[in-house]
Amino acid sequence: MTARTLYDPPRSIMTIDLNTQFIGTTTGILRAEGRVMKAGSTTIFCEGEARDENGELVAKAIGTFRARNPKS
Repeated sequence: MTARTLYDPPRSIMTIDLNTQFIGTTTGILRAEGRVMKAGSTTIFCEGEARDENGELVAKAIGTFRARNPKS
């Protein structure tokens, strides 16, 4: 979803690579945040984190995505 925020109107986004590390566990509410680290004309590098109610890191993901041009 973070990669889609770069385009208006939104483009289709394909996952090229995605690595997720599950670091902890929780049964409570999670807060997730995603960031675009770098974006080229079609390739986007993103990372995201999920934290528990105490702010402890529960999961981290790093991904590479490709934006598809809208069909004309």
